[in-house]
Amino acid sequence: MMAVKESKTRNSQQPVFSAAPPQRRLRLGLLLIATGAVVVFFVLFMFRDRSLQPIPPVGSVAEILAEQKMAVLDETSLSPSVDALPTVPISSVAAAMTAVNHPPRVTSVDVQPKSFYSGIDLTASAEGSDQGNDLVGFKYRWFVNDQHVVVFDDATLTGDQFYRGDRLSLEVVAYDTEGDGRAFRTADVIVPNGPPSIVSSPPGEGNAGRYEYLVQAVDPDGDEITYSLEESPVDMSIDPGSGLLIWPIKAENVGVYSFRVVASDPEGMKSSQEYTLNLSLTPKQ
Repeated sequence: MMAVKESKTRNSQQPVFSAAPPQRRLRLGLLLIATGAVVVFFVLFMFRDRSLQPIPPVGSVAEILAEQKMAVLDETSLSPSVDALPTVPISSVAAAMTAVNHPPRVTSVDVQPKSFYSGIDLTASAEGSDQGNDLVGFKYRWFVNDQHVVVFDDATLTGDQFYRGDRLSLEVVAYDTEGDGRAFRTADVIVPNGPPSIVSSPPGEGNAGRYEYLVQAVDPDGDEITYSLEESPVDMSIDPGSGLLIWPIKAENVGVYSFRVVASDPEGMKSSQEYTLNLSLTPKQ
């Protein structure tokens, strides 16, 4: 009975001691394999670039430097260095810079006369500048009510091209030998009302005891003209509509007489004419 009990005791303990050693060896082998794989991966990762290669022995440094020098020479043959570029003279660069033309510009425009109306010629003068000190000329374009007056592409616009109430403007372009600059446009100016102008001259003497003078005037805007006397001898009169001036001369009317005739339009614009008449002899009867 004792033999059987000891046999059961050995059988119950044998599986525990017999299985332990193989499991430890297996786990240790797997751990070593994994560690080796990590080391190999790390080494490959660290030395993937040439610049990270291990430092060569001292004896091979000269050979490596020689190889690198040959590589640089090969690369410069395809892509020259800055030192290999051709030298451009400074005078050539300056000449290229001065060859770029800058168009001239208009700096001021003046139109004369300042007081004008229909029938009065207008003349413009312009000033300009050019960065290259080139000779500058000017082109003029006149506009009446925003319509280009093609006939007058110069500095003068004649007074018969516009009337009272018209809008005038001027466009000036500066140019040099290389081309035109930017156009300069003046502001619009409204043509004002113009006064009538007396175009006739009084006679120097009377006839048959009577002095007559038919005053004639024209209005630039076509307005109706009214005639009047501001200064005259006694008995001298003028017809407001026709402008006929009459003065009955008597025997005692010997001497120097002055008179002023006035022509006016409905807007109040007017012009006058003064004349001195010398009656030294008795008028013919």
